[in-house]
Amino acid sequence: AGVAFSRDPLDPRRVVVEAVRGVGEELVSGAAVPDAFWFHRDGLQPARSARGRQYVETRYDGTRVRLAGREAVAPKLSNADARRVACVALRLEETFPEASSGVDVEWAYEGVDLKLLQCRAITTGGSRTS
Repeated sequence: AGVAFSRDPLDPRRVVVEAVRGVGEELVSGAAVPDAFWFHRDGLQPARSARGRQYVETRYDGTRVRLAGREAVAPKLSNADARRVACVALRLEETFPEASSGVDVEWAYEGVDLKLLQCRAITTGGSRTS
């Protein structure tokens, strides 16, 4: 699960996608450093990525599982899945022109299905991992 910004608050020429394992509780609470993927808005070519670290995963049923060793730094999302999220964020921005500064999208994958949880105008001053 994670958050995507159709316009990275630190560089509006890019889309940023942040991801953690589980439902995203550790991302929104700041307890985890998410994996992050930056894409150029024009053509969605990869700009860069950064691996995060997460020591607790909150699952859909509310249970919390400790992550240690390689699990704590294992990739949370493939480049292809991150690009798919970025593409959806751009389409949502086009759908809601009143969000002229971009959209902030909360999302989750359930297996191979991308689920959109919330979309709103960007309300943050900068991405956490830049």
